[in-house]
Amino acid sequence: MKAIVMDIDNTFCEKRGGKEYKDLEPYPEVVE
Repeated sequence: MKAIVMDIDNTFCEKRGGKEYKDLEPYPEVVE
């Protein structure tokens, strides 16, 4: 699960700018 979260965080962070990805609350693990 950590790998997936890391992948999502990295993807959103790079595609969203690193902060917008936080807007996607469907990933509480990522926000943490």
